This record gives sequence, structure tokens and C-alpha cells, in this order.
Amino acid sequence: MQKRLTVQVNHSFQTVMQMVAVLYLMVWSIAPPLQIDLVFRLLALGLAVVWFFIEFLNRFEFTNIQIWCAIFMVAVALMAYLLNGVGAILAEISVYMMVLAYFISIYSADSWQNYKIVVPLTLGLLIFFNYRTVTELVNDPTIARLLVRDTPELYDYMRRGVGGYGLVYPQVVIAPVVYAWTLMSFRKNKFFFFLGVAWAVSFFALILNAGYSIAVIVSVISLAILIFYRRQSVFPAFIISFALIAAIVLMLVYVESFRNLIMQIFDGTKVVRKIEDLLSTAEGETADSFANRIERYWWSIQTCFQYPIIGCRLFGGRVGGHSELLDTFAKYGVWGGIPLLLIIFHTPHYFKTAIPESSTIRATANAHITAIALVALLDPYGFTVFFPLLILCPIMYSDIIKWRESRK
Repeated sequence: MQKRLTVQVNHSFQTVMQMVAVLYLMVWSIAPPLQIDLVFRLLALGLAVVWFFIEFLNRFEFTNIQIWCAIFMVAVALMAYLLNGVGAILAEISVYMMVLAYFISIYSADSWQNYKIVVPLTLGLLIFFNYRTVTELVNDPTIARLLVRDTPELYDYMRRGVGGYGLVYPQVVIAPVVYAWTLMSFRKNKFFFFLGVAWAVSFFALILNAGYSIAVIVSVISLAILIFYRRQSVFPAFIISFALIAAIVLMLVYVESFRNLIMQIFDGTKVVRKIEDLLSTAEGETADSFANRIERYWWSIQTCFQYPIIGCRLFGGRVGGHSELLDTFAKYGVWGGIPLLLIIFHTPHYFKTAIPESSTIRATANAHITAIALVALLDPYGFTVFFPLLILCPIMYSDIIKWRESRK
């Protein structure tokens, strides 16, 4: 009897520790003030390891893919140490968090409802930080560029709850799932519905005032795919989306009536400035961020072909720094790029294949995959994206499935 009680107490303690770890990791990944100081990063890394260690004590199960990801994580840390010493190991925290978030997602597949408090907590915090950032952008529109540069001024704003790429792009990646979750919650949970609507309003206010053109375009495209695209394969949706982005860019440059219409729609936002920058580049008047971005994509592509297997990390090749997908293949080659692909697409692929007969899940997963792919190809992720992608999204998918089944 006493032994059984001890086992129950130990199990309860482990469950609480894992819940605390997940809650902190979610808050840390979306809260700008917690993303600055080293102590908060170390705490996040430590809690992720604690979660994994507790799970490791209860079951020793690894697939070949998980072993590959673990070896990749260790190898990245070893390369950082060999190149720049002990201090450089923590600089690769994005890789460690990516792999650890993936492990948490894999081992929690049967118990997502245990973490359901994560959804309202995360959305509530996102609404708060979106509001704080929009307020600062409205008061001083010039800080939009500052929020994407690693400067002391950026850290001052982050300590006040103002975010840049690290706040915007995780939301772009999870947006299709939140859209679907909000729509499905209308008849099942009015609080969740209004919470989702409030998030969507704050999110679009954020990306429009920040003027991150890729965030705006991808968010609108993923919403359109969610509503209108019902085919099984996601590949046509991605190709159409990529072609649509290229068409929009060309039309903004060469079709004056279309350009004027878009500038009228987004009058007073940073999107107008982006269009003006794009036009100046096309006319050869300035070497602005758009031209620089294209050049940096090309750097990474060239490096991918120069070091296709193990990447350039040990050899000093050029990496553009503007595409998570291209940069990862350039730095680590195929052996590092494939784990990235497996991890970032894990959640939508898992639920799409688990319930292939559900048109709702299929549409959500296709929109989700498209958003992930476009952002991965066109922008860097950073460590903030992986916990919303691999923990928040599975919980929302589980809610969608539960509400869908209750309608039968």
C-alpha cells in the first residue's frame, strides 16, 4: 500500500513538473521580455531537458528519425565548441529547442488534452504583446525596422513587451490552425471563439502596422487555402501560393492601377513603404532590402550546391540569413536540412494522415503546411517558433477533432 502511494506521488510530481516545463516554454517562446537575457534561455533549455528526462524515465522509445535528430543536435553543439569555444554552444539554442520541442510533441501525442490550459494562456499573452507592439508602432512608426535588427534599442523595446520577427512569424506559422480552431469553437465554446477573434484582430493589426509584407501575404493566402482549398494534396496549393506571391510582386512593379489600388487599401501602414521600396529597386534607384534579400537567397543556394552533404558550418561558406530552409541546408547540408523539414512539418502531416477522411482537418493541415513552407523559404524562423508550432498547434488540432466528432 505504501509503495503504491509512493509511486502515485512520484507520478503526480513528475506530471506537475512536466506541466510547469511546458507552460514556461510556451510563455518564454512568445514573451519578448523573456527572450533577451541569458538566464531565461538557460532556464528554458533546462526545463526542456527536465521534461525529456522525466519522459525518458517512464519509457525508452526512439525511432530512427528521433535518433537522427538527437545526433544532429549533439553534432551542432560539438561544431560550435570546436569553432568558437564553450561560449558558442548556447548560440545554437534554436537547434536545441527545435529538437527538444519535437521530442515533447512526439511523446505527448496521446495526452494533449492534459495541456489544454496552454491554449487560452498563449492566445491571451499573444493578444497582450500584439497590443503593446501595435501601440508603440502607432506612436512611432519608425521603430518597425529597428525591431528586426540586433541593437541595444531593440532590447529596450523587448523589455517593454514590444516584439519584432520573434513575435510576428510564429503567429504567421500557426495562424491557419488558430483560424480553424476559432471557426470550429463558435458552437462549442463561445469564450474560445471570442478569444480567437480577439487574437485575429490583434494579429492583423500587428502585421499591417509592422509592414512585414511576407507576413501579410502568407497570412492572407493561408486563410484563403483554409476556406477554399479542399484537395487531398497540398503541393498544388503551395505552387499556386508561391506563383501568386511572384505575380503580386510583378503586378506591384509593372501594373500601375493594381499598385495604386493596393496602396489605397493599405494607406497609412508600413505596407505602402514596402511597395515604394520594391518599386525603387525595380527601377534601379536604390539597393534596398528587397534587392539585398534576393542576393542573400542566392548566397545560400550557391552554398547548398558547394557543400550539399555536411554543409559549410566547418568550412566558412556564405549563408544569406534570410531563409530558414535555405540557410539550414547551406550550414548543415542534407544531414541537417532533412531533420528541419521533418520537424517543422510534423504536426500538420501527423493529423492529416491520422484522420484522412476529415475535410476540416485536411483543409487546416494544407493551409498550415503552406504557411510553414512559405515562411521557411522566405524568412528566418528563430527559436521562438518551435513551441507554438509543436505544442500549441497539436492541442488545437485535438480540439478541432473533438468538436468535429461531437457534431456527428
